[in-house]
Amino acid sequence: MSKINHEIEKILFTIAVVGLYIHIQNIVFIAVHNFAITAGNVGVSHVESRPQ
Repeated sequence: MSKINHEIEKILFTIAVVGLYIHIQNIVFIAVHNFAITAGNVGVSHVESRPQ
């Protein structure tokens, strides 16, 4: 019985690690995406405000 519990614990631990890894990747992706949008907007407004 304890062997089965140990296998279940390993599976749950693996799922938790994978879920956390995906979660961190999503956070990084969103942060980079938002930064790129902000930098793009700043770049565009900088170019538009430049006198011809």
